[in-house]
Formats: sequence, C-alpha cells, structure tokens
Amino acid sequence: MYLQHAMVHAVPLLWRPHRVHHADLDVDVTTGARFHVIEVVLYAITRRAA
Repeated sequence: MYLQHAMVHAVPLLWRPHRVHHADLDVDVTTGARFHVIEVVLYAITRRAA
C-alpha cells in the first residue's frame, strides 16, 4: 500500500484524482475516506491482483 500511495504522488496522471483526498481543508476522521471514484477502482483492481 505504501508503494501504491507513493506512486499516486509521483505520477501526474495518478495525482489528479488523488488530489481529492488532499483537498480537504479540515483534516478529520472523514479525510481518510475521501477519495475520487477512479482512485477507489484502481485500488480495488490492484488489491485483487495481489
């Protein structure tokens, strides 16, 4: 998971949907659940492949 998260920060195409997670101005419990739909799908696909 760490490598996958590092990649969404390093690869511009992956960073765009990941910005939704970092756009939260009030960091709280909901921040950890705030993801773009595309990112959720990519995480689901890669976790099933592992």
